[in-house]
Amino acid sequence: MMLKSVPDMQADFLTRSLLLEENYEDVMGQLDGKVKEKDGESCGNNVVLPNAYAATFHRFVTDSSHSLADHSLLMKEENKKMATIFAKYEAIWTDNMKDLRQQAVLIENQIIKLSGKLAKFNCYVIHDSDSD
Repeated sequence: MMLKSVPDMQADFLTRSLLLEENYEDVMGQLDGKVKEKDGESCGNNVVLPNAYAATFHRFVTDSSHSLADHSLLMKEENKKMATIFAKYEAIWTDNMKDLRQQAVLIENQIIKLSGKLAKFNCYVIHDSDSD
């Protein structure tokens, strides 16, 4: 801070004073109950409507209700689509699980058969190596 030149300090001072003035105006406006006019943005508990809705609130209400109704129809359609897709995948998954269970049974039977053959083979190999 001490190494700044005088013009830099003056510019910094002016910037801070302008920011303070702007914040002061915002605070005083909020204390007076005035809402800063921004098109379609919300400010605290108050919502500033776009200028098209400022004339009649009834238009805003009807447009909002139509929008929500359309949204609910779209959501119902999407839910139906998702339910049918889920049902298809569930059917595929259950079929795959049946196939995998059958393959597991076949593999288990092969393991049982081959383990007996492996035991016999080990006995022969051990007996042959002992006789040498």
